[in-house]
Amino acid sequence: MAPNQLLNQLIYQFEHQDMSQPEAVHTRRQKRILGIISTWLHCYWCDFYDISTRQLLAAFLERTNCCMFISLYETIESLASRDPPDEDQDALWGIKAEKYNGYESLLSIEKQPILLRRSHSSHIPVKDVGDEDDSERSKRYSAPPFGDIRGQRPIVRVLMSIPVKVMAEQLTLLEAKLFLKIQPRDFLKHTWISQKAKETPISASIHHFNYISGWIASMIVDQVKMEDRAFVYEYCLKIAVELEKLNNFNSLMAVMAGVNSAAILRLKETKQLVASKNKALVDQFSQLENLMSSESGVHQQDLLSLSEANKDHREDGKIHWQKFHLIGESILEVIQFQERPMHPIKSNPFVLCFIRNESKVLTEDC
Repeated sequence: MAPNQLLNQLIYQFEHQDMSQPEAVHTRRQKRILGIISTWLHCYWCDFYDISTRQLLAAFLERTNCCMFISLYETIESLASRDPPDEDQDALWGIKAEKYNGYESLLSIEKQPILLRRSHSSHIPVKDVGDEDDSERSKRYSAPPFGDIRGQRPIVRVLMSIPVKVMAEQLTLLEAKLFLKIQPRDFLKHTWISQKAKETPISASIHHFNYISGWIASMIVDQVKMEDRAFVYEYCLKIAVELEKLNNFNSLMAVMAGVNSAAILRLKETKQLVASKNKALVDQFSQLENLMSSESGVHQQDLLSLSEANKDHREDGKIHWQKFHLIGESILEVIQFQERPMHPIKSNPFVLCFIRNESKVLTEDC
């Protein structure tokens, strides 16, 4: 459904009352619809990139008397009075607005800016999507950049100077920065967008996962001496344990993927040496593997399953709302995690640079 079609349906529901229902029911529905429009304008102003959608909203506001919902009405007015979006950021995967004859005819709309009366009693300052420059927008779709470490010491000596807990905290800080950049619509965008399209925050998180996995494996196999390999291998197992304590399960899975990569599985003597020295740690890591075996990418898998197993429309042509309701619930779970307070972690520039500075990181092809 195109944005102007969805807005048209919301306006129809707002302005038409089912006479078989009490007035109070219609009033509650009107308030809910205004809340939906307000949130839509606040979060996805780019949906109103097309002039027809903005004109449809302007016409609705001009003829609507919302004395009962003055606060919501003024918020919508303020949001709708912003400059038009510079671009439709969802044009690559979403449905573009189209002219059509609906409840509010769009065929006669001219290409002209929207002029709305601004409320003098309230104005909600909201950063426009179009206010982001290219550098700001790119930050949301990439892993946090860090400087280089030149003339670095051997990895073993560096790791000996970094407490395992500190390393796990910095990995968690990196993960949190990427996780908090993800917006609700990014999940759908990643599921439906073409692989050749530009990156999404979800893909940035996936790339970071693969990087950490390769980084863990490369640190281990790069050691020439068995004693050094055993030390780094044991250090990585300890990182996994600390990550579990921090509830950083995505980085934990990345570390596990690195430790269980093909290059590491061949190091039988190294693993035996660590097991002989610290069997308790090896057993603890094995328990974590069993715990995490079914937790990888749960939400993204749910979205893919819901999207592919259910059609958008029923056989009678009506929208399959249950499908989108379940998709919304899955996304809402992730958003609720974003809103939870995180344990404060102080940034450690040296450790962050060390994590991001490996010139040679193993991949699946290595």
